[in-house]
Amino acid sequence: MIIDKISTAYPAANCFLCWDEESRLAVLIDPPADVKLVEDALTARSLTLRMIFLTHGHFDHIFGVDVLRRKYSVPLAIHEEDADMLCDPVKNASMLFFNEKHVYCPADILLHGGEEFVLGQSR
Repeated sequence: MIIDKISTAYPAANCFLCWDEESRLAVLIDPPADVKLVEDALTARSLTLRMIFLTHGHFDHIFGVDVLRRKYSVPLAIHEEDADMLCDPVKNASMLFFNEKHVYCPADILLHGGEEFVLGQSR
C-alpha cells in the first residue's frame, strides 16, 4: 500500500491518501478543506476512491468530507464514539473556532475498533 500525505496550510492539517498500486483503488483519511488537493491527487495517480475514513470528528479533519462523498459516491467511516461530532458544531469545534455551525451528514459506517479493510491486494 502506498500512503501519500497531503498537508494544508489553513487550517493546518494532514490528510492521507492510501492506495493499492496494482488495482489503483484508494481510501482517504481526514479530508481537508481544500478538496481540490485531493481531486488533483486522485486524477494525477489515476485512482478510484472507494471510502473515506475519519480519525476523529474535529473540524480540521472533516471540512471536505461531504463534498468528496457526494462527488465520488463513497461511504464514510468514523469510530462510533466520534460519530455525533459530524452533526454537532459544538463537538466538532467549528463554533469555537469560527463561530459558525458546520454540520455534516452522518457516517455510513460506524467503527468499533479492530475492523480490517481490504483494498485491492492491500490490507
